[in-house]
Amino acid sequence: MNVYEAIAAGFVMGLMGSFHCIGMCGPLALGVVGLETNSKKKVQSALKYNFGRAISYTAMGALLGLIGKQFSLAGFQQYLSIFCGILILFIFLYPQISKNKFGLLGNWNQKIQTLLNAQFTKKQSPLFHFELGLINAWLPCGLVYLALATALASGNFIASCTIMFLFGLGTIPLMLSLQLLGNYINLQWRQKLSKAVPIFILLSSSLLILRGMNLGIPMISPMVETSGTCIKHCCKH
Repeated sequence: MNVYEAIAAGFVMGLMGSFHCIGMCGPLALGVVGLETNSKKKVQSALKYNFGRAISYTAMGALLGLIGKQFSLAGFQQYLSIFCGILILFIFLYPQISKNKFGLLGNWNQKIQTLLNAQFTKKQSPLFHFELGLINAWLPCGLVYLALATALASGNFIASCTIMFLFGLGTIPLMLSLQLLGNYINLQWRQKLSKAVPIFILLSSSLLILRGMNLGIPMISPMVETSGTCIKHCCKH
């Protein structure tokens, strides 16, 4: 995956992720700026919060980019793409057949919620909203998992960071609109939008699997010739 593909993939997933956020995470997003009465401060607080999330997403991308690069160098990038697609399908489907809303990450969700609660109870600093965003990014979320899987499957450090940073930026337009115009955005409408997210996750995870199957389908499952541990089209001089 080149940088241009990473930019497109990250931003599109971010936009879809924001549909989920305004439908399911609206109360938290509104609570971040709920105490602000000054319009300018409200905008500043919302921007700090959202860029905090983007920074955390980028840090996740950097870590997975290092891991994915090793798989790519070893010639396992295709298998990694298939694995990531299957893993996302499993993580998404498990809560649907389980009584545990957060699936296998219930304990992790509780820890992040505890950190968020602690943040709200401490004395506010100039970085208060930015820190909230940093923490909030780690809450369990299917769209974040999909973006992380795509970043890992890219097998490229720069592409991985780009995907996650653009994912964060892609969520900002709708999230910012919700935070600034929350009372004017109908709750029913937000919930209807969030229903499109599972379809997007299923399609995208299926695409990850197809990309790793080397079927020779342009844009969907391109043919990648390998020689030893080197991917040929990446090693031409």
